[in-house]
Amino acid sequence: MKHRFEGYLRVGITMLVAGLLWCSGADKEVMAKPRAKKIRVDASKQLLINKKEKKRLKIKVTPKKASKAVSWTSSRKKVVSVTKKGVIYGKRYGKATITARALDGSGKSARIQVQVGRKIAKIEIPTTTLNLDVGAKASVKPNITPANATRKKIKYTSSNKDVVSVSSTGVVTAKADGTASITISTTDGSGKKEVCKVQAVIPSESVTVNTDNTERRISTGESLQIRASVQPTNASNTELRFVSTNPAVASVSEMGKVTGVAPGTTTIRVDAADGRSTASIDVEVYKMELKNEKLIAHRGFSSQAPENTTAAFQLAVDNGFWGVECDVRKTLDDEFVIMHDADLSRMCGKSWTLANLDITQLKTCNIVSGNNIEKYPDLKVPTLKEYLQIMATSDTIHPFIELKEECSVDELTTLVELVESYGVLGRTYFISMHQSNLLALKEIEDVKKNQLQYVYGAESGNKTTAVDNSIIEWCIQNAIDLDARHTLISPSDVSRLHEGGRRVNVWTVNALDKAYNLVTNANVDMITTEYMLNS
Repeated sequence: MKHRFEGYLRVGITMLVAGLLWCSGADKEVMAKPRAKKIRVDASKQLLINKKEKKRLKIKVTPKKASKAVSWTSSRKKVVSVTKKGVIYGKRYGKATITARALDGSGKSARIQVQVGRKIAKIEIPTTTLNLDVGAKASVKPNITPANATRKKIKYTSSNKDVVSVSSTGVVTAKADGTASITISTTDGSGKKEVCKVQAVIPSESVTVNTDNTERRISTGESLQIRASVQPTNASNTELRFVSTNPAVASVSEMGKVTGVAPGTTTIRVDAADGRSTASIDVEVYKMELKNEKLIAHRGFSSQAPENTTAAFQLAVDNGFWGVECDVRKTLDDEFVIMHDADLSRMCGKSWTLANLDITQLKTCNIVSGNNIEKYPDLKVPTLKEYLQIMATSDTIHPFIELKEECSVDELTTLVELVESYGVLGRTYFISMHQSNLLALKEIEDVKKNQLQYVYGAESGNKTTAVDNSIIEWCIQNAIDLDARHTLISPSDVSRLHEGGRRVNVWTVNALDKAYNLVTNANVDMITTEYMLNS
């Protein structure tokens, strides 16, 4: 018992002395704070520093209110030294363990291994921007300076892994349309990093020019709209660029509108904006001309003067029309006069029936409507004689006399004799919707077969009905030409009539392009129009 008591006494005295020594130190605050339960150095487990580099180490203590007073020691002072405040200094290449020990008597400590080596001073990546097709790969692995750096491990991260992923070795893979940033950073504590911006795209594979764009032949001044699209439809860039290989022949707008400039052929190239695919079409430009075609002035030059008037007839002659058409009716006293309608309401503003008026009464009426009527204040309904007087002033004009009413043989004979008296019978054409008039005229001496034309498409029963086989056969069998509404006749109809020895006149064609197509594609022989279509 005595020996055991002496042992306890010695331990108690030792602890008391240690306590007094601890309390006698300058750091009296340590006594007031709780002891550390855990202590660690706030740095990586293996710290790399350069030779001659200084770095202050920090500690973290649990609980937070515990004293942070520690003592620092180095296992190899010749490699790494450490100050009382935890500042380490790399002295020569090698490794050392730095220990931080709590001074609160808790006995807690922390260790960190420090290596004196060579940190990475610089990293260089192949490029800071990348454009990759979806599914394509590229490397952003950097070059490291110095080449003998101690720790060369590089960390790769993507700002959007769904768009662009990156492997641990720096291989970038484009996964979806979009952009992402790849960050390449060192792991040795040097803090070096580079960023590569990656644009992932779905490239165009082809350009499709719409198949409904079949008309690739245009006249000068005419336009053609090219409609095209990029395939696949989910390509990143679906915009198109249009280029004419010969802009002197045809120009093309940014939206694909081609305009004819001069006769010739050019290729219109349609490029995908990403430069990965293209398509092209050839466009022919022609000059639309009807210089040698037989143009017949419908009711005179009726776009410039009131129809069926001496003014319109004279303008037609003066402007070089091949023919001048008029409409003939009879008055109460059997005078042939020029008027399309059976009454005077449209042209003269009077609800009178022409057939109920004699020539004297008719001549009291002024023409009050029609194109440019203000230029012609005193126009009257003309007689056939007045029309023929104007026709007789030209050696080349061809009168076209349309008989609006059914006439007797005697009336037709009188009319033919009247035309002959003005010296123009040999170049006059008689046209009518009444087949009986034409058949009767065939029997009159000096009227030639090629001077007769059957007017089709003017009656209520056939205004919208296409020329059928019976009409064609009637014309061929009776050796009478056809004068048809231009919308009711086809190229095959014209061909059949030509095979049967008959010619075709079409009315009323007021557009140059329509007239050109009827001449070049349907091969019609004459064009009745209200305009001078020659270019």
